[in-house]
Amino acid sequence: MSVFSCRDLVIGVSPLAEPNAALVVAVERAGGLGVLELGRDRARAEQQMAIAARRLAGSFGARIGP
Repeated sequence: MSVFSCRDLVIGVSPLAEPNAALVVAVERAGGLGVLELGRDRARAEQQMAIAARRLAGSFGARIGP
């Protein structure tokens, strides 16, 4: 048996340094791994992280850029 589960086969990252909780939630609910791109705007990143955390029972990924 592989160390990877079916969940590990699809990764969805919110694009273009724009945090998008709705996309992350959709990917997670579809069985993939949703990754929230935090971007450069701290307030927006915190807002979108809070939204994703409220809507998901489990965990999700976060990408921290330069």
